[in-house]
Amino acid sequence: MNRLDKKQIFIGTILGIILSTLTLILLTRNIQPLSAQQTQPQYMIFKTSREGFKFLKQNPIGSRQPAEYAPIFAQTPNEYSFGNQVATKEYVDSKSGVSIIEEDIQTGVKYTISGPICAEEYGVYIYEKNGNYGEIYFTSMTGRSNKFHLDLDNSEGGAWFVNFDCGGWGVCDTIVQQMSGGYYYGNQLAFVVAKWDWNRADKVYISGSGLGFTEINKNDSKIIWKTGRKFLGNNYGCGRNWSLEVRATSNYASDQVFSIPISPSNLAIGRGNLGSGKIVRKYLGDSLIALIVNNTNETKTTVNIPLADVIQLCGDIDGCSFYFYKRYHNSNETYQIEGPLLFRYDISTKKWVSGYEGNPRFTAGTDGDRNTQHIWGPMNCYFTDGEYIDGNNSGDPYIGLGLLDWDSNDNMYCYLVIKD
Repeated sequence: MNRLDKKQIFIGTILGIILSTLTLILLTRNIQPLSAQQTQPQYMIFKTSREGFKFLKQNPIGSRQPAEYAPIFAQTPNEYSFGNQVATKEYVDSKSGVSIIEEDIQTGVKYTISGPICAEEYGVYIYEKNGNYGEIYFTSMTGRSNKFHLDLDNSEGGAWFVNFDCGGWGVCDTIVQQMSGGYYYGNQLAFVVAKWDWNRADKVYISGSGLGFTEINKNDSKIIWKTGRKFLGNNYGCGRNWSLEVRATSNYASDQVFSIPISPSNLAIGRGNLGSGKIVRKYLGDSLIALIVNNTNETKTTVNIPLADVIQLCGDIDGCSFYFYKRYHNSNETYQIEGPLLFRYDISTKKWVSGYEGNPRFTAGTDGDRNTQHIWGPMNCYFTDGEYIDGNNSGDPYIGLGLLDWDSNDNMYCYLVIKD
């Protein structure tokens, strides 16, 4: 063996040691070769000292602990994004997480307005206080926020119609701030959809299509809510199910608290009473996926379910499912459970239908037709379109559904679960 061969062997040995050392370092730092990174990714939320990002989560070779790979950049995904695109933490938190919101319903009064409308991608609700009255205005704008566009599904009665070009992308957002009474320099861009007397209401809460449960304070002078994009659908479209509900704690009757504004005749408006209870809403991102309602006393008074929630869960083509369970007041233990049944609510006709999957028998009715009809009533718990106050049947005078506990002596509450 000559000197050159020995030199080559020595150099090769040194290079081998270096490569082995680098490989060991790579493995201990949880870095994988490119081929290993090209497997189907799973995601986790990881917060850095600067911003929160969505990190790829992989199991390195020879380790049970997942490695976290920071992206070079992050951006908000859209409908054209790849499935493994990295997203900002703000987007992930708002779109991917499951959140729960609880609402305690106090005895009071309610106001509802609903019907099929023609609307754009964004809905805009505006609260203004005018003297002793609170008013809610509604309109819709394009996805680029460059035009207000709203119309009725038909022309019965006084029509709502807006088609106003704001003059550029995003300009409508500025104009909303300058509106007063729904007008902007003589142009009516929003219509009053609810009105109440603050002298006869203690607390006021609103909820509606694209609008989460929100409290309005007596001291508030103006509040603007812009819904998420495509709150009723993509681009401009008609026949879209829209609704708004206002609730107030009050010692007055509903017709003494709420005024009925001038509105097109194909929109249904109702006023009624509230029984005390509790509502728990479960969201996946911005979408309502389940609702739980229960009574908190046993006075045989209906606990009303917000119509906007019913429409969002049960008003689409596949409807919803629901079931009951009962629970003692002072225990988390479930006593009995019944269901589920299938249910669908048509906002245009206010007709509803329920039944068992695979069973041709069904129950059907019409909401607001003055005749009480029970959707289902096991265990003395009723899902109903009627209104009961202290055990007295008031018929079905208003639009809206509710929960009724008819057993006032069993020391248990009724729980109604509705799932999309």
